[in-house]
Formats: sequence, structure tokens, C-alpha cells
Amino acid sequence: HALDLLSGDHSMDAEQKLDSRMGSPEQLAQVARSEYTKSTFAARRPALAFIGVPLVTMFGTVVGLVVVFGILSSFLDKLAGGSLSLQTKNNFVEFGSILVRFVPFLLSTWLVVRFGRRSDRYTWSKIGIGMIVVAAFMFTSNVLPKVGETRGQWILKMGVGENLNWGHLLQAFVPLAFGVGMIKGMSSATTRFTKI
Repeated sequence: HALDLLSGDHSMDAEQKLDSRMGSPEQLAQVARSEYTKSTFAARRPALAFIGVPLVTMFGTVVGLVVVFGILSSFLDKLAGGSLSLQTKNNFVEFGSILVRFVPFLLSTWLVVRFGRRSDRYTWSKIGIGMIVVAAFMFTSNVLPKVGETRGQWILKMGVGENLNWGHLLQAFVPLAFGVGMIKGMSSATTRFTKI
């Protein structure tokens, strides 16, 4: 190397040989990204990642929210010394019912799109979102408030029945719009990144 420096020959061949052996930096980045996406859980087990995990997430979140609202309802009543009005308790449970109608499906949609982005499998993301939208459309959460001495009821159902209304369409539309927005946002970010 010292002779090369003294003679002014900086051996440009070495740089060219390195590029020909390893590839350009763009090629190396592309190979690294490809290997990373192949190694993700969603790429190795797409059916489980895009169908199984969202189903468990949806139903687990529903159960979790119902339990949390049940515990919070009794805790807040005890914290207030048992002086919470019946209307306040009913409103609290109604609020929980609204959350249960949207949060599980939004969380599952977020997971499916994240899996799709990490594994570069947007088609599977779209399949997962479709399944979530159908589940959201079929889900019903009704609260029959406590009146006098009668116990209140929180009714959770899955299925298409006589109670379909505009609320079911809204429940289906919200995760659909959220998922489409996330996919479009990620694909435009990917496009911007690859143009750099």
C-alpha cells in the first residue's frame, strides 16, 4: 500500500473488485431487506399471523375490556362510597360497550397491517383486514341498563340476526378505513424511501 501511495496509484481496481464481488450498496440493502422479511414470523407462518393472531386478539380484547369495565365499575362505586347514581353506572357501562364495538377490531387491523409491512406481504394483510371487517360487521354489543331492582345485562353476540342496523355498518367501516389508510400510508412511505 505504501508503494501505491508513493506512486500515486490508489488502486481503483480494488474498489471495482469489491463492487463486483459484493454488489453495489443498493443491491446489498435489497438482499438484507429480503433476508429480514423472510425471517419474520408473518413470512414464515402467514396463515397464523394474518388470521389466527387477529382472531385471538379480537376476542381476547373483547373479554379483557369487559372484565376491565366490570372491575372499574365496582371499584369506582366503592371509591365514591357507594354513592354513584344508577345513571352514572349505566353510562359507564354504555361507554364500555362502545369501546368494545371498535377497539378490538382496530387493534387487530393495526397488527395485521404491521405484520404485512414487516413481512412485505400486503396481500395477506388485505385478507386479514377482510376477515376483521366481516367479524366487526357480525359483532353486537348491547347493554340493557339496570332499572330499579332488576339486574342490568351486557349482551355480546356474534352472528347475523334480526338486530342488524347502521351501527354494524359503521363497525365494519371503521377498521376497513383504518386498514386502507395504514396500507396507503406505508406504501407511499416505501415509495418515498426507494426513490432516495
